[in-house]
Amino acid sequence: MERLSIKDYESLPMFMKPKELKRILPISEPTIYNLLNRTGCPKVYTGSRTYVVNTRRFIEWLNEQGAIT
Repeated sequence: MERLSIKDYESLPMFMKPKELKRILPISEPTIYNLLNRTGCPKVYTGSRTYVVNTRRFIEWLNEQGAIT
């Protein structure tokens, strides 16, 4: 699966599932879930144990955390 550049986030879907985030982040799936479980992470629960993230807000949140340069 091809990785997308975070610079191209305007062309990304509005919401993404955690596994889809692997396409734009060069980190492992467990690390993605660790990020998503942090306080303040912009995620939306879609079921009892499932959620999606607003892609733009998530990238902005990562920038605020200093995770993206």
